Amino acid sequence: MLGGAKPLHETTGSWKAVVDSATDRILGVALLGHGSGEVVTAVQLAMVGGLTYQQVRDAVITHPTTGEGLNLLLDALGD
Repeated sequence: MLGGAKPLHETTGSWKAVVDSATDRILGVALLGHGSGEVVTAVQLAMVGGLTYQQVRDAVITHPTTGEGLNLLLDALGD
């Protein structure tokens, strides 16, 4: 459960990411759940900026927010 959603008892949703295995760049995401719409902008900026998923994963994101779910989602990809 994501930090921003937990206090609101919003426990449903799903997040998925598609990452290029050759470049480690994020190709797209599907985010469903509380606050997901606000997180899409951060992912879009990462994609436009050519950031790797590791750079986004390792970024310090405010807690508790829905955006911190990016750290969790991308950490699940491993290295």
